[in-house]
Amino acid sequence: MPSISGWLANTQIDVTDEGTRAVVAWRNILDWPTPITLYRNESALAEQTVRLEYSEATTSAEGRGPAGQPSERQLTVFGVRNHPTVEDTNIQRGDLFKYQGDTYSVVDVILKRGSLEAYTERLQSGG
Repeated sequence: MPSISGWLANTQIDVTDEGTRAVVAWRNILDWPTPITLYRNESALAEQTVRLEYSEATTSAEGRGPAGQPSERQLTVFGVRNHPTVEDTNIQRGDLFKYQGDTYSVVDVILKRGSLEAYTERLQSGG
């Protein structure tokens, strides 16, 4: 019978601790930082630095409306959790924020080790 320690030595189990993952997540955020102010229950929270990226659905050709504009815009908000020196990103379902004149609502937040991803939908177009 094989030993468990021998088996573990030959597997690709990610044992990176959460603090290290948070440092890497923060570094990725700082590659393309965006300050946003979230609104929760009609109250503004302190400005936070996150990374925003349009989702795949936003950029696909089948999601296009008139004049080639996306018919529905969705953003993913990348934040940090349990970083040794940076405050956790404070975001939850139902929060609102503005980006490039459009208003977005957070529809889901996925917590990961050291980071988070929040999925949003555009509620109102600024243009």
